[in-house]
Amino acid sequence: MRRCFSFILALSSLPLVSGCHGSARADFDLSGSEGATLFESEKNFAATTVDGRYRIFNNAWNAKAGGPFRQKIFVKELDGKPIFGWVWKWWAGGADVATYPEIQVGNSPWTGEVSPDSGFPFRVGKKKIVVDFDVSMHASGSYDLAFEFWTVSSLPVRKVGIAHEVMIWLAENRLGPAGAETAEPYQTLK
Repeated sequence: MRRCFSFILALSSLPLVSGCHGSARADFDLSGSEGATLFESEKNFAATTVDGRYRIFNNAWNAKAGGPFRQKIFVKELDGKPIFGWVWKWWAGGADVATYPEIQVGNSPWTGEVSPDSGFPFRVGKKKIVVDFDVSMHASGSYDLAFEFWTVSSLPVRKVGIAHEVMIWLAENRLGPAGAETAEPYQTLK
């Protein structure tokens, strides 16, 4: 069976993630943070494309699982570079991932192609994926930070063609993946 990668991660970008849950205060006023605001939205499923290469997407796919919430995605610019981020506040709690604000590169089975020249999808084994990003995160309560990609069995990239989802969890507190861990990560520290 042929496998191709579909990818949903910002490579060589600066995702800036902040937020809170429970009684902690989420700061939705972006005026106190660095950089000039290029885009911001609290609308579920809002999106914008940056530099013709990245899409920030306010994915609220499971929002009903978490009860009342407020979530904002934003793009700022600092020293000529984009800074992606989100801030959220969930009042109810729970152990389920309720939304998935994301930075996309390539071709998503749900939202389509970000850029026709992204290099994705590609046949497994034909390219090496290098993920390079900086994260600044301020969070409390229940949260997770992860990146993921999919292998698909056929083109064009569509939901019905998903063969595998690979999700790499970078940080979490009181939330867990829906599936089971299948491998220990290998990590190179600089």
